[in-house]
Amino acid sequence: MNATMSSALNIQFLMVACMMGLVLISFGAEGAPSKHPQKKGNHRSSEESEPSSSYRLILDSEFKSSAKPIRPINNDSISPWTYTYVDDESLFPSSIAVAKCSLTGCLIDGEDQDYQSTPIYTQIMVLRKIKGEKHSYSLKLEYKTIAVGCTCVRPYVQQI
Repeated sequence: MNATMSSALNIQFLMVACMMGLVLISFGAEGAPSKHPQKKGNHRSSEESEPSSSYRLILDSEFKSSAKPIRPINNDSISPWTYTYVDDESLFPSSIAVAKCSLTGCLIDGEDQDYQSTPIYTQIMVLRKIKGEKHSYSLKLEYKTIAVGCTCVRPYVQQI
C-alpha cells in the first residue's frame, strides 16, 4: 500500500471514530437527568435555559490499519486522479487528502475528449479548534466538502 493511500485511510478512520464519539456524547447528554428538575406546569423560556455542557475529547492519533490491504485504484481508472494535501492547523485532522483529476478527458483508446473526467465529492466532518480563554480551546464540528476521486461522464449538453 502506498503512503498516500495509507495516510488518507488513516485520516478517514480517525474522522469516523471522532464523530462517532461526539454523536454518542451528544445522545448521552440529552438523556441525562437535569440538574434542576422542573415542576409540573413550570416551563422555562429560552433565556432561562441551562448553559451548554462541555466535554473533554481525547483524540488517538495512533495508526489503525485495515484488516485487508486496500489497493489504490486512482491510476487504474479510465479517469485517473492524484491526491494533494490541504493543510490547515485550525482543523482536526490538520491535513486532508483531496483528489484532483489528472485528465480533462477519459482514457478510452487514448484520451477521449468526448467524455469528461469529473471529481466525485463527499462531505466529511472535521473539528475546528477555536481559541478560548488563556490556553484553552474548544472544538466545533463542521462539514467540509472534498473530492475523493474522479469518474468518467458524458458531457452535459443543455437543449435550447
